[in-house]
Order: sequence, then C-alpha cells, then structure tokens
Amino acid sequence: MPVCRNCGHEWPWKDTQRLSIRTHRGAVCQFCGEKQFQSRKSMRKVSLFHLLPLLVLPFVIVMDVSIVSGLALLFTAEAVFLTAFPWMVELTNKEEALW
Repeated sequence: MPVCRNCGHEWPWKDTQRLSIRTHRGAVCQFCGEKQFQSRKSMRKVSLFHLLPLLVLPFVIVMDVSIVSGLALLFTAEAVFLTAFPWMVELTNKEEALW
C-alpha cells in the first residue's frame, strides 16, 4: 500500500482506489492534508499492468471461446488489476510527467 511522503502514514485501500481514477491530479492525504501524486515509476508500472485485460482478447479469439466466457475472463482480469493496483502505487510530493 502507498505511504504518504509527508507524514509517513499508509493510505487505506479505498483512498488508493480513488487515486487510480485521478492519477494526474493527485489526491489529498487524509492524515496530513498534503497533496500526493503517483510517481513516474509507479505510473509506468500500472500502465503496463493495465494491459493485462487486453491480453485476454487474443486468447479468446484464438481459442474460439464463447462470448460469455470471454467476457468473464475479461472481467476477471480487470478485477485482478483493480485488486492489485494499491500495492503497485508509490506516492511523491510533486507531480511528474509519465514519460
């Protein structure tokens, strides 16, 4: 789980999930009130890991899986990403560009 760079408190899972939606604007730490941003390294890692659900599509096409099964695999891959997201995030005090 990410740790605030100002106060050192570990962010709760729910607050970290909110950060997944507002990556570029940052989020305010509920403990110290300072704005925190996702680090460049963390954004790159999350961007690559977010491709996981898309890797399911070629498998579905090649293996001739039914649409229902394909959608179930896609939603499962997305659920894995959303569950693992908080453990991949690192915070920083300043906003950094992705590339």
